[in-house]
Amino acid sequence: MKTDAVVPTAYAMHASPKRYALLLGAGISVAAGLPTASDVSGNMILAVARGRGEKVEGGRDNEVCLAWFKDTFGEPATFQRLMQELGISEGNRKDGLKKFIYETEGLVG
Repeated sequence: MKTDAVVPTAYAMHASPKRYALLLGAGISVAAGLPTASDVSGNMILAVARGRGEKVEGGRDNEVCLAWFKDTFGEPATFQRLMQELGISEGNRKDGLKKFIYETEGLVG
């Protein structure tokens, strides 16, 4: 959306509640400084490796992390599998994932 169209669109949305729906992509959270899902999974894989006393060489590259996980475990790194390896359950999911989303400095190695 062009900047010129933002203000009139905002007024139209305000004037007609429940008439518009915003479809926002991942770019909006990235622009706000949050990591992408790929970054989160890469950070989770690095934590799995650290927990095993291993290091992922080139771990700043998410593709390298994904390849390490598949080579190590013989299966792709799914979100459920990463949570299982990290001991994150449905009950502690919110707290367990916070460090991979909000405190990303120092996780990449």
